Amino acid sequence: MHPGYYVVLAHGALALVLASLYFRRYQVTRPPIGVFNRRDVYVVLGAIVLVPYLYLALPSWAVTALLALASSSVLYFVAEPMTRSRRATLAVALVLVVVDIVTALARGVTSIEFLVVNNVVVVLVVLGIANLWAQSGMRARHVAVLAGALAAYDFVATSQLTLMTDLIHRLAHVPLVPFVAWGGARDGVAIGLGDLLLAGAFPLVMRKAGRGAWSWRSRPAWSPRRRCWRRWTWTWSRRSR
Repeated sequence: MHPGYYVVLAHGALALVLASLYFRRYQVTRPPIGVFNRRDVYVVLGAIVLVPYLYLALPSWAVTALLALASSSVLYFVAEPMTRSRRATLAVALVLVVVDIVTALARGVTSIEFLVVNNVVVVLVVLGIANLWAQSGMRARHVAVLAGALAAYDFVATSQLTLMTDLIHRLAHVPLVPFVAWGGARDGVAIGLGDLLLAGAFPLVMRKAGRGAWSWRSRPAWSPRRRCWRRWTWTWSRRSR
């Protein structure tokens, strides 16, 4: 098997683990757009359909500018709870985006250096958007609708049309490409940002749904067998966030 499969799989697993750890510890500063609802699902689906045509119609510099703006915005939201400083947060977001662009221009988009930097940026973007969705009120049914619609869209855009092929060829030559990839142009392996987002958001949404779970709690409980109070006990708790 091509080693690129293992690299891409490792980055995908890393994105899921980091998103879960971030979800447990940090609260994303949500933009003033309200709670995620059905209309937001329609907006996301509309963006999935229209954005590829926008990327194909715009010149390369405009596509790079849009990707830089979107990536820096998400990275800003990711870094804000950790840095506690607007200057530091802005610096982290801009440095990551600038390093990605400079590496692409200096070393090429097929170089190992660019792939390493770009994969790190994509993993952080997945972490940020997945947490923003989950902490903004996204529910399990919203993820299910997005997953079903994305599967149908991928089938049409890939097997029935040449849209996805044209999009991959177009984005393969610009910085901040929204793929986790490894390898050259002919034998490379990649997974898209949308697939990683759904895989990363679903566990967070299910966790926030408040599923009951057994947890180890420090709570005094009477033990009839030992006729004494024992401090540690298994308790059933409903987790919510």
